[in-house]
Amino acid sequence: MEFYVVAAPEALRPGKWGILAPDPACCSRVEAGEIALLLAPCLAVDAAGVRLGYGGGYYDRYIARPDFHGVTLAAAYSVQFTESTPAESTDRTMDGWVTEAGMILRNGAQKG
Repeated sequence: MEFYVVAAPEALRPGKWGILAPDPACCSRVEAGEIALLLAPCLAVDAAGVRLGYGGGYYDRYIARPDFHGVTLAAAYSVQFTESTPAESTDRTMDGWVTEAGMILRNGAQKG
C-alpha cells in the first residue's frame, strides 16, 4: 500500500475494480514517516481500538512499519461501534475513531 499527494482530480485514473486511484506518473508519493494521521476504514471498532477491517491486512501491515509514526483512527459510522471486536495477533489497535458524531482519541493518544 502506498499513499500519494493528489493535486487535482485529473491526477486520478481508474484502478482495481474501476475505483479512481492516484496516477504515480503525476502524483508525489508520501513516505510513511511523513504521515501524521491515517484514517482506516472498518466494519467495526471497539473502545479498546480493535478494528475489524475487510480482511486484507493492508492497513495493519502499513501501521506496523517501523517508519510509520502517525496517529491512527478507524473511520466508521456510530452503528459500527461494538462492545468487543475479534482480533488476531497481526491486528494493530487504533489510537481512536471518527464517526459522524465526532472523534475520540483513546488514552490521550499522541505520536510524533
